[in-house]
Amino acid sequence: MKESTNNQQIILASSSLTRAQIIRQYFSNVIIKDHKINEQTIKTKSQNLPPEKLVIYLAKEKARSLLKYYKETIIIGSDQILICKNKRIDKAKNLE
Repeated sequence: MKESTNNQQIILASSSLTRAQIIRQYFSNVIIKDHKINEQTIKTKSQNLPPEKLVIYLAKEKARSLLKYYKETIIIGSDQILICKNKRIDKAKNLE
């Protein structure tokens, strides 16, 4: 069931196809836009943050990066981090 946002436009600050599919199940007036941050730079500078704080920080920065383009809209930023045996596993840079 799609929720009402009073027909307000929603921006998803993400390049994730999966996130786009999920949000479109619930909201009809959504636009998917790539965020304008360098995730790796932020992760490197924030390596002392615990993972649960880092994902929130990244999600907020993704949303903030689009604020100047979409001032009167709802902007959703999201992130996830995989931790295995107390080690952060980042996305592969290539298929190898």
